[in-house]
Amino acid sequence: MNKFTQILAGLLALAVAGGAVAAGADLGQTAKQATNWTAIVMFAIFVGG
Repeated sequence: MNKFTQILAGLLALAVAGGAVAAGADLGQTAKQATNWTAIVMFAIFVGG
């Protein structure tokens, strides 16, 4: 592949990746989960101590 083809392929890959990022996550069917306070406290102790 010559230099122009490589640059063109790179720009095309960036455009496709940008479109995927711009689409965002599919949040249509999310379910609310309970807060795991035990894990939060354990994490706070781990980070603080």
